[in-house]
Amino acid sequence: MLNQIKASIGILAGGKNSRLNWLKKWNLKINDLSLIERSIKISKCFKKQYIVGKKELEIKDVEFLKDNIHYTCGFYSKKLLFQIEKNIKIKKLSLKSLLSHEDIILVNQTKKIFLI
Repeated sequence: MLNQIKASIGILAGGKNSRLNWLKKWNLKINDLSLIERSIKISKCFKKQYIVGKKELEIKDVEFLKDNIHYTCGFYSKKLLFQIEKNIKIKKLSLKSLLSHEDIILVNQTKKIFLI
């Protein structure tokens, strides 16, 4: 394989299927490969692939992550800066791990407060 990207990729396998008569989009096939299989195949250039969705899909050699909290969409206190800098120095780059010891307020994803 050529140079591998030293990052992980999340392949989204969900969403409302109303435009496709409620068919499972991830299971649709193009030239005998499902969309999810095609996505995995083209993302092999990443160090790690994950399937992200609400209902677990069992796909060989790909870990499933349950879609719940999106840490990148949020308002964060400046009080976290010290811990963020500390985590960066030790290469602990996960927002989830940063917030695991903090009090957080979850916002309903249907609210459009991020579109201000």
